[in-house]
Amino acid sequence: MERVSLIRLYAVAVTALVASGLAEAQCLSLPCDSTVSSSSTALSVTNTGTGRALEGHATSGIGVIGISDNRGVVGTQGETSCAGTYAVGGCATTGDGILGRSPNRAVIGVQGGGSCAGTYGVGGCATTGDGVVGRSSDGFAGRFEGRVLVRVLEITGGTDIAEPFNVAHSEVITPGMLVSIDPARPGQLRVSSQPYDRTVAGVVSGANGVTPGITLKSPETLGDGLFPVALTGRVYGWADASNGPIQPGDLLTTSDRPGHAMRVTDSTKAHGAILGKAMTALEAGQGLVLVLVTLQ
Repeated sequence: MERVSLIRLYAVAVTALVASGLAEAQCLSLPCDSTVSSSSTALSVTNTGTGRALEGHATSGIGVIGISDNRGVVGTQGETSCAGTYAVGGCATTGDGILGRSPNRAVIGVQGGGSCAGTYGVGGCATTGDGVVGRSSDGFAGRFEGRVLVRVLEITGGTDIAEPFNVAHSEVITPGMLVSIDPARPGQLRVSSQPYDRTVAGVVSGANGVTPGITLKSPETLGDGLFPVALTGRVYGWADASNGPIQPGDLLTTSDRPGHAMRVTDSTKAHGAILGKAMTALEAGQGLVLVLVTLQ
């Protein structure tokens, strides 16, 4: 496979350190093909100014490519760890983990000898481990502006699908409260407070440490708000057993206790007012119940 790699090392504030005595004159001219066996860094470039430490441009082929049985390309921003086995890893303490722009291929990492052909901004191809890893403690680990195509999507951070809503009297809202459509404020909600309320909309997500898996929003429109409300999936909701003990499988509706669900005991009133089914029990009093939200 023919690869064209052009490396521009800026002379101002740049130090090139090559392990095992490879910092020789012939390795600072192009093309350069050297092999090193060492636990130290093979090439380290430091720029103390505002410019780039390392930049690769290619008129055809790949600007920068990393091929490894462990990690092909790793980029860290701030003092952060990026441990693991993957083709491309971006780990940031602030900002975005990975950002790539190119008319062809901006960043490529190949782990385990996999093929990574195609046209893209960031490409990670792994035979073992993860193809692309992005971690950020403040900000998004990855950002995509445009359509995203995935063959299989697995979400491990939450169990419900939520939409953000503004809710009346937001100062009293806590995760797990039942909310209903507010007829006085189009597109917004209020805390449910009537039994068998046919305007019931969902449960404020986040109670008992269970957060939304997917959040659907449209910023600066009626499709935005402060509180993520679970519209389907599993979520913990406040319940009141005053109308009878709640058992797994019981249908749940709104109650006269603000923000609390109760067991359905009158099926003639329940049509259109069902929040979902209880998945855990509540024998007496008030407490959190795991709810499978299936509005009907």
